[in-house]
Amino acid sequence: MSAAESPLDIITHDLAVSTHELRLPSIQEIAQAEPKPFPTRPDAPASTNDVLLKSAPEPFFSVPTVVTTSEQVQDLGASPFEAVGRLNFQWRGNSYFGTAWAVSPTGLITAAHNVCDKESGEPWTSIEDRDWSSDVLFRPQYNDGRSVGTYRIKRVHILRGWTEGGTTMYDLAVCITDQPMHLTPIPVAANLPLQMNPIYTSIGYPGQPLGGYDFNGKIMWKSMGDYVNGVKDQSYTVGSILSQGAAGGPWWVKINGSNYVNGLTSRGGATTNSSPYFGTGLVKLYRKAIE
Repeated sequence: MSAAESPLDIITHDLAVSTHELRLPSIQEIAQAEPKPFPTRPDAPASTNDVLLKSAPEPFFSVPTVVTTSEQVQDLGASPFEAVGRLNFQWRGNSYFGTAWAVSPTGLITAAHNVCDKESGEPWTSIEDRDWSSDVLFRPQYNDGRSVGTYRIKRVHILRGWTEGGTTMYDLAVCITDQPMHLTPIPVAANLPLQMNPIYTSIGYPGQPLGGYDFNGKIMWKSMGDYVNGVKDQSYTVGSILSQGAAGGPWWVKINGSNYVNGLTSRGGATTNSSPYFGTGLVKLYRKAIE
């Protein structure tokens, strides 16, 4: 990275425009799609980049007070679930799915590794065409093969920092649809102190059984847990039982009496998930989503 470049620079990638009419995935294709795995490569140590760190990178550990539980979402038409959906895509010849959510009539937010990634162990020296996902489709309120629409993604925006190491703190992306979505956008909160939000509700489409829950990627789930630990301006972890396939899904919180998204699922464990810190990078991407 040159002196003039920043890890918070936005990199834009236009997806190939199909000459064929939009076709819904078949039942067989849906059944064969796999949840996109969480990144397994070692995460980066605390950054020393002045642009990112506005305070000393000292982790804080709290004692969870909420018993983390998960349940199926019953009312898909209620806020914020109305604007959440399954993200289907192709990557290196295989069909995968993750989770995304609408923040404007044509803008979605998801995890960067759903739209641009490398195999574990591959060097992040450069981004190649094969690293980008293709045939990306957003299906809001997806429920066992049905959804309230299907929207093709024509353009994605990610942060330069993601292309230089694939670390959690940059695992953010915006997807632009080829037509407006008739959904109620989800509000976003950023640049907040860690631990300001004690209770988080993680939402997504987990695709592998975990913790006694029979996740299969066909149903939207939510999981409630509290703040566990974090490093300001980098990433943080909350209690959540959602497996891969939920990556990119929003973390719903109540702030001063109003509801916002203040995190998304990037990496996962048995009872916790991690998110990039919603700071300057997220705000820059969000502005791309609402242009």
